[in-house]
Amino acid sequence: MFMSKKTVALGAIAALAAGAAAPAIAQQQINGSGASFPAPMFATWFDSLRNQDGPNVTYEPVNSAQGIRQLVELEVDFGATDRPMAPRTANLVRRGLVQIPVVAGSIAIGYHKDGCDLKLSQQQLSEVLLGTISNWKTLGCQEGPIKVSTRSDRSGTTLALTKSLSDWSPEFRQTVGTGMRVKFPVGTTSSGNEGVRRFIETTPGSIGYVNVPSIKGKVQAAALQNSEGNYMLPNSATGISALEGIRAAEYKPLAISNPPGRDSYPLVAMSWVLAYENGNGVNTDALKQTFNYMLSNPAQSQADNLGYVPLPESIRKAALDQVQLIKQ
Repeated sequence: MFMSKKTVALGAIAALAAGAAAPAIAQQQINGSGASFPAPMFATWFDSLRNQDGPNVTYEPVNSAQGIRQLVELEVDFGATDRPMAPRTANLVRRGLVQIPVVAGSIAIGYHKDGCDLKLSQQQLSEVLLGTISNWKTLGCQEGPIKVSTRSDRSGTTLALTKSLSDWSPEFRQTVGTGMRVKFPVGTTSSGNEGVRRFIETTPGSIGYVNVPSIKGKVQAAALQNSEGNYMLPNSATGISALEGIRAAEYKPLAISNPPGRDSYPLVAMSWVLAYENGNGVNTDALKQTFNYMLSNPAQSQADNLGYVPLPESIRKAALDQVQLIKQ
C-alpha cells in the first residue's frame, strides 16, 4: 500500500506523542515507604522487577507508622506496614484504601552471647523484656547482665510482638501493653530493625527483636516455646506451620499469637502493602504489575531464601483479588 511522506511523518509524530503521554511500564517510576521488617524481601523483588524491564520501584524502609502517614498525606504511591490499618485510620485515606498482604515473617529474638544455646519459654521472654530476668545465668547461660534492645520508632513489629506478649503474660499486658511504640521498663532503644540488629551485633550480652534476615554474624536466634511446649527456631518451615490454619476469609490478623501446631513458631506476622483505590493515574498498571509480581509463585518462592514465610495459597489468592480493586 502506498503511503505519502506526509502520512509517514504524521504517523511518527502520533507515535511519539502516544509514547510521551503513556510511558511504558518498564519506564514507570513508583515510590513507596514504610515497614523496615520486610525491606530485604522487597529489595530482592524490586530488583527482579527492574531486571525484567518492569517498573522502577523505590522503597524507603522507615517504619510502619511513617509509611501510613505518608500514604494518608499523599506523599507516596504506596505504603507498607506490619499490620493492617484500623478502620478509623483507613478512613483518612481520601482516595480509598486497598490493603494487600504480600509476605509473612517470623519475629526473631536475636541475641549475642557466646557459648549460649538459648531456649526461651514465653514467660521467660516476657520477663526478660520486663527486666524481671536480668542475668544470663537465669536462662542457663554464663553469668552476665542482659542488655535489652528495643525499637524507639513507631513500629508494626513492636505492635505484633507486644500483642503476643500481652496475650501470653498478664503482667506484661498490665505493665507495658500493646502498641507500635511502648515504654519497656529496661533496655536501650534503637531506630528501625537495622538499629536493633546493629546494637546486638556490637554488644556482647545483648538481646532484642529483629527480622530473620538479621540473624547472621554475632546475632543468633533463640528457640521459642510454642503452644504445644516445643522449642522452635524462626524459619520458613516453622512459619508456614503457623500460617496453615488461616482461611482466606480471615487473612487480616494483627499477629498470629500462639498458633496451633507441633512445629509452629509462636511469633509470626504478615507484612502488607497499602495502595490507593482511586486516583492512581498513569501509575495504575505499574502498581498492579508490581503487586501481582510480589504475589506470584516465582516471587513467593524466594521468601524462604531470605528467611521470610511465603503466603499460603488461600491467602495469596485472596490478596490477588485485592490487587484488582486498584483503579486509575
